[in-house]
Amino acid sequence: PEPEPEPEPEPEPVSASEPLLSHGVEDVPSSEPSPPTPTEKEATRPITPESIKAPGYLSFLNFLHPIILFIIFWRDVKLTAVILGVCLVVLLTLTLNTFMHTIVLVLLSFMVVSLTYIVTKISIDSFYNKEIRNPFHEYLSHDISLPEDKAVEWTRWVVRKLDDEFNCLIRLLLFDNIKASLKFSVILWIMSFFTNYFSLLSSLFFMVGLVFSVPVLYDRYQSFIDCRVEKLATRVEEMIKKAKGYIPAVFGKSKAE
Repeated sequence: PEPEPEPEPEPEPVSASEPLLSHGVEDVPSSEPSPPTPTEKEATRPITPESIKAPGYLSFLNFLHPIILFIIFWRDVKLTAVILGVCLVVLLTLTLNTFMHTIVLVLLSFMVVSLTYIVTKISIDSFYNKEIRNPFHEYLSHDISLPEDKAVEWTRWVVRKLDDEFNCLIRLLLFDNIKASLKFSVILWIMSFFTNYFSLLSSLFFMVGLVFSVPVLYDRYQSFIDCRVEKLATRVEEMIKKAKGYIPAVFGKSKAE
């Protein structure tokens, strides 16, 4: 009789502590996403108004409230676009109406928009048999009163700034420092040409365009602008040095003659 084949030995069970590679099984990649690196965390971190700082040559704007910097640097495109649109609409209205009439029209427009939203919201809630209430109930329940200590602090700050600027203006007008007063007179002379061709409203349009365009452009092209400004400043300093060296020579020749 033919000998019966010996049964193959059963594989030993793999323990949880032993790696799969030791038994010829490749490691299966995990479907779970890997934890984000610190740089990825910083990139995905939401930008808050408190974290906004004006860079480089615009650092003098850091005295402004962080919310204002948040707006003019276009950190929230929708919010900045809405504010820019409101500013342009108000300025365009001022070109056609008086200041008081413009304020009345702006308030009426705001009330029309609010009423339209309320009627639409109430109609939708009544159609779906939901509770009908003012959709601005959450905003109306907030306390928007200004704290007394904050009001006093801001008033003192404004008064202190006005006093400093008024005293500086007096010193410039009365030639306390001749060099500074001459510079101020040159600035006024240049502004006389500017104000001759541009009205107050035109100047406001120009200022709104600068406020909403210069910060974001500088923030985007800071390295290029800084390089150009440094080159221009170097050339201006060289021209001033040449002028300072030439003027004494002229006076010296006239005295010798």
